[in-house]
Amino acid sequence: MAREMADLRRVNAKLRQDNHDKDNALQQYKVVSELTLGLYRELGKEVPENALQRLSAAQAIATGSSHVGSESTNNSIDVDGEEVGAAHIHSNTAANNSSM
Repeated sequence: MAREMADLRRVNAKLRQDNHDKDNALQQYKVVSELTLGLYRELGKEVPENALQRLSAAQAIATGSSHVGSESTNNSIDVDGEEVGAAHIHSNTAANNSSM
């Protein structure tokens, strides 16, 4: 019984550490995303498609998502009140409007 309790405590500690690591990775993803997209907005530049793909891949890694690289329309991560996909649309619209 004591051995089982020790095993349970060890597994529980590992789960807590894994959750802590995942939370840290997700927070780092959010900070990097906000900084990256904010920089593009401040410079009035279009966010390159490959940058959006990298942000999406980082999100998938941070959240443990299993559909990395799929053509999912999962743009649910909120960055400064906008979805990543919406930020891309706004960047494209601004670029198109400035070229007219």
